[in-house]
Formats: sequence, structure tokens, C-alpha cells
Amino acid sequence: MRIRELTGYTRTLLRGRRARTMMICTLPLGAELLFRSAEAAVYSLLLYFGEMPPIALFSGRSAVQMSVAAVCALLRLLTVSPLLCAAADRLCGLCSGHRTVPVSRLLLDRRFFRRSIAAALWTRAISLAALVPAVFFGISAWSLMSSGAGPAGSLVAVHSAVLTAVSLLAWISVRISLAAVPFVMAIYPKKSVFYAVRRSFRLMSGRKRVVLRLCGRYVPLMAAIVTIPALLTSLMTAFALSVEIFVMEDEYRERDNTDRAPGENASPRGIPQT
Repeated sequence: MRIRELTGYTRTLLRGRRARTMMICTLPLGAELLFRSAEAAVYSLLLYFGEMPPIALFSGRSAVQMSVAAVCALLRLLTVSPLLCAAADRLCGLCSGHRTVPVSRLLLDRRFFRRSIAAALWTRAISLAALVPAVFFGISAWSLMSSGAGPAGSLVAVHSAVLTAVSLLAWISVRISLAAVPFVMAIYPKKSVFYAVRRSFRLMSGRKRVVLRLCGRYVPLMAAIVTIPALLTSLMTAFALSVEIFVMEDEYRERDNTDRAPGENASPRGIPQT
């Protein structure tokens, strides 16, 4: 299935359901913006009353600032993660045509809540681990360039800058590979979170350009700001549909490899290509 066909079928799925789906898809973004705004408001009050200097916002040396950041990060983790997994569950049900559990019931389910938090922690831990090389090489390049090193130091700084760019690309690749985790959890609700993480990496292997092309189709149009709710809904629905197709492709491929006799070539199953 081509991107044009994918987005066209997405519009068909959302026909008559866009308002309800939009509300569910924008809830995680709304919660994220709410806590980010509250955090910024607290920082503004602290700066206004002189409780901390402006440089403390960037140095991380203020205990008050770190406490506020930790509390807001915890609130975002406990709020945004379940909302995102609930939205993924609703979108996967919409794409597959299966009946889904109401979002309110999902959010009150303790097992669903624990799985959502665990998935968020796994995702952030892996993302941070993938970001470490980029931070290391970036700091090395900046230190060498700012210290005015000689020709040998300049050569090392250039290599560090190149490695920083390569590490950032690897980090982006990891982030894309983890994007399917909430949707895999919705498709396999009885599987463990670790299985969802591994399956997400497997599903996105060789298919990351589908995500990039979808983002290239929708994200530039979000520059108008007012179009974000509608376009975000379309983007998430199209991605959920693509994950469903990836799962079908892998299941048919696994079934082919299991059923066919040794030495016999597998026949094509007619799975739509992305």
C-alpha cells in the first residue's frame, strides 16, 4: 500500500468519526502541554520573586528548580503515557474493525495503567541510552572547538562533530523504532511490555521511511497551529493502520516459513505493500 493509498484509506476510516477520534488523539498532547505550561509558570514565579537566578534554569544547580522539574516529569509520566496507550488502543480498534474497550474504562484498569507506565519507562530508558554517544561526542567537539586546540585538536574536533551527527541519526532511528510500542501493546494486550518493545523494533526494521514519509506529509502542514488537532489525528490513524499492515505482513511471512516444505519457495500472499 502506497502512502497516498494509506492516507486515502485513513480519511475513509475517519469519516463520521473524526470528532471523537480527534478528542482522544489530542488528549496526550493536551496533557503534555498542560504540565509543560504549569512548569513554565512555576519557573516564572520563582524568577519573579528572586528564589533562583536565571542561570539556574540551564545549570541545574538549583534544588527548587530540580524539584519542580522532577514533580512535573512524574506527573507527565503518570498522565500522558496512559492517555497515549488508550489512544493507540482506540486507533488500532478503528483500523481493524474490532470493538474496543471505552477509554474511560481503560484508564481505570490498573493492569493497563501499569503496562502504560512500564512501556514509557522502557522507551525513555532505551532512548536515553541511545542518546549518550551523541551527548559524549557533542561535548567533546564543543570543548575542543572552544579551547582553541591546534591542528591535531581541530582534526579530532571535526571527527567528533561527524560522530555527533551520526549518533544523532542513530538516536532518531531508535526513536522511530520505538514509536510502534503503544500500538503493539494494543494489538497484543496479553503480551508483556518487553515483548512489545522487541516487536516494535522488529516491525520498524526496514520500514522507518514509511514513518518519515507520513511525517513529511502531515507535519509541515501543522505549521499553521490551528490544523494540529486534525492533522495529528490523521497522522496517528495512518500510523496505526501501517502498524496493523506490518503485523499482518510479518504474521503471513512467519506462517509461510512454517507451512512451506524444506526447499520450497514461499508463494506471495498479496499483502499490500507500504
